[in-house]
Amino acid sequence: MNEIIICLLIALGKSIEILLYTTRTVLSTKNQKKAVTILGFLNNSIGIILLLTVVTGIEDNIWRAISFALGETLGTYLGMLLEKKLAFGKVVLTIVVNKSISQKVISSLSENGYESTSFQGHGLKNEKVLLKIFTERKRKDDVIKVLNDVNAKAVIFDSNILNYKKINEA
Repeated sequence: MNEIIICLLIALGKSIEILLYTTRTVLSTKNQKKAVTILGFLNNSIGIILLLTVVTGIEDNIWRAISFALGETLGTYLGMLLEKKLAFGKVVLTIVVNKSISQKVISSLSENGYESTSFQGHGLKNEKVLLKIFTERKRKDDVIKVLNDVNAKAVIFDSNILNYKKINEA
C-alpha cells in the first residue's frame, strides 16, 4: 500500500481513537457503564492496531510517527468540539439581575419553558434577584439568548450536576 495512504489512515485512525476516548471519559463521569465499556473496547482495539502499524514501519519512515502525533492532536480538538456540541448532563444556572427587571426576566424565561426559583438579595448599589434554573447543559446558550432578548444585564454562574434525584416531584 502507498505510504502516503498509510500515513493518512494512521492520522485518521488516531483521531477516531482519541475522539472515542474523549467521549468515553465524558460518559464515565455520567455513569454510562454500557456505553463506556463498548467505547473502551473500540478505543483500545484501534489503539493497538495503530501502534503495531506505526512501530512496524517507523525505522523506514518517520512520517508514520508524525501522522500518529497529528492524529492525536486532531482527535483532541475534535473531541473537545464534540463534547461541547453534545453537552451531556444537567446544569444549575444562577442568574443575578437587578430587581427592577427581574419580573420581566422571570416572565420571559417562563414563556420559553424555563422554571426558575428566585431569591432576594442586596448588591453594592441596588437590590438584586438571584434566579436558579435547573436545565440541560445544552440549553445554557438558549437561556443566555432569552436574557439578551429582554436586554437584561446579568451575571450567570453555572454548576454542572453529576447526580440528582427528584423526590415526590418537588
